[in-house]
Parts: sequence; structure tokens; C-alpha cells
Amino acid sequence: MVFSPAQLGAASLEVVHSSTGLPWWVSIPVTAVAARGLLLPLSLKARQASGNVLLLNKAFSQVRLSRTRTVRRRTHFPALFQSP
Repeated sequence: MVFSPAQLGAASLEVVHSSTGLPWWVSIPVTAVAARGLLLPLSLKARQASGNVLLLNKAFSQVRLSRTRTVRRRTHFPALFQSP
């Protein structure tokens, strides 16, 4: 049985409402806070991974820049890079 996101949200609201006995206007924010709390570890991991990708991107751009400079030197001064 596959649920759509809307069906999953409605079912979770219904579960919170019926199991706690809270009114609907309280069940909605309680469910939202609970969902955010459950997703917090995933959110933190995603944030850490995007930070790692940013650091890798910076390192790769530095390597790319140094390789570009080396290639330019080889084309402008080929005698310096020839083997004896």
C-alpha cells in the first residue's frame, strides 16, 4: 500500500488527534513540530554534506586553477618543460 504525501500527512494528523484527544487546532501544530523533530537528524546530515561538497568544490577549483597555470606556462615557455 503506497501513500501519497497528502495521505500520509492526513493520516498522521488523524493519529495525533485521535490518540491524544487534542482538538484539531492543537493537533496540527503538534504534528508539524513532531515531523520537524523527526526530520532534524536528516536535515543536519544534509547540511553537513553540502558543507563538505562546498569544501571539495573549493579544493577542486584551486587544483584546476594551478593546472591551468601550468598548461599556460608550457604553451608560452615550452623550452623550460622539455626533457634533456
